[in-house]
Amino acid sequence: MRGTLNPFPDKLRNFFLWLRSKEFLVFLFFFLVSGAFWVMLAIKDTVEKEIIIPVRMVSVPKNVVITENIDHVKVTIRDNGYNILGYYLDNSKLIKVSFHDYSRPEEGKVAVSSSELQKIVRNMLGRSMEIVSIKPDKIEMYYNYGDYKVVPVKLYGKVSPADNYVMAFSRIKPDSVRVYASTARLAKIDSVRTSYVRIADLSGNLVKQVPLQKISGAKFEPGTVTLETHAEVKVEATTEVPIKPINVPEGMVMRTFPPRVTVSYVIVESMAKSIKEDDFSVVVDYNDLDASIEQQSLPLRLLKSPNIAKRVKLPFSDVDYLLESN
Repeated sequence: MRGTLNPFPDKLRNFFLWLRSKEFLVFLFFFLVSGAFWVMLAIKDTVEKEIIIPVRMVSVPKNVVITENIDHVKVTIRDNGYNILGYYLDNSKLIKVSFHDYSRPEEGKVAVSSSELQKIVRNMLGRSMEIVSIKPDKIEMYYNYGDYKVVPVKLYGKVSPADNYVMAFSRIKPDSVRVYASTARLAKIDSVRTSYVRIADLSGNLVKQVPLQKISGAKFEPGTVTLETHAEVKVEATTEVPIKPINVPEGMVMRTFPPRVTVSYVIVESMAKSIKEDDFSVVVDYNDLDASIEQQSLPLRLLKSPNIAKRVKLPFSDVDYLLESN
């Protein structure tokens, strides 16, 4: 029995023969001509395009610290596509800002005005190019001569644990940074905030790099900090604590009924066993007695509790007492 021949090699051979045929060559010629014609029409049209021109400060003295820098400007230009394409092929454009020419020592900054920046950019572009806009419209870069102070870093935002979890800790490393700025600016900076952080439903560990919020004319070292947070499974716990009378006059003794109270709280599971009764202070105050009325009880007060214990509660709000002469 003879098998059926595979027609695929014949079709492939016929395709290559067609590629070599006169009809295909004619098709290819007109395709290239029409494509070139379309490109020529496109690059002759007037278009607007945003370009980025790097900025570099030069001739900076060695004892100068740049506290706020601008590394580029965005320029929107209008011209035909051919000229704009030529600009993109030339990547040598660079705005050089001389420290000595543009420094304003009394203000602690290097400044290039809007009109001066327009002139600089204008000289870098072709004659037919029209400048639509420049962002920023002027250059201002701040500096000082090494003056700084160390300020604390504060977390800006909120970190909240997932259900059945409680925050074990949330800390920032480093907790303080150096701030370089002019003398006047440094006097107004007492702390630095992180950029906004929102972390919800945290369970377990999280380590996150967080940038600092910018302050005009100031430079931070380092510019980012590490946020370390940890949430653990929470448990409900209790500790029995003695009730201590305070402000009792000399010669008198105050007794409470009951003499001890059970304090309840929520704590991370790993720290539950570290809590002791001395970590709490529950009192009744003799000064809460009102001489004008007969009181059967005094209010309970929680004066002290450990930071690791959350939602600390007393089982009742007041307690019976008895005064005796000593």
